[in-house]
Amino acid sequence: MRWIQALTEFRGRLRRRHFWIGLILLLLIEIALSFGLAGMMRPTGATPIENAAVWLALAILLWGSAALIVKRLHDRDKSALWYPLFGLAPALCYQLGVIYSSNISNVLSPAQQGFWLLGLLLW
Repeated sequence: MRWIQALTEFRGRLRRRHFWIGLILLLLIEIALSFGLAGMMRPTGATPIENAAVWLALAILLWGSAALIVKRLHDRDKSALWYPLFGLAPALCYQLGVIYSSNISNVLSPAQQGFWLLGLLLW
């Protein structure tokens, strides 16, 4: 399977080896992007073009990882409708933990701990 096809299409199946290679590739791209973003941090903030580039890169990474996960679900004879449970529910729980954390200290609130634990269990 070609990598462009593996990262863009939602049809078909994907072997475990190719799935992990694809995820590691996306992780390396994300790490490189985060180092680039660290260079953009300045007191005046990012320009609108830089913000648009970041959002575009994040959308491409999300699309690629979703395509890999859906193909792997197909390989395990599961529907793509399982993806929200595996991909979106942990992210939602993490965001709820951030929203419900009312303190700025290093101590996590019980609501934040609960949502993060639920997200970890779902993941």
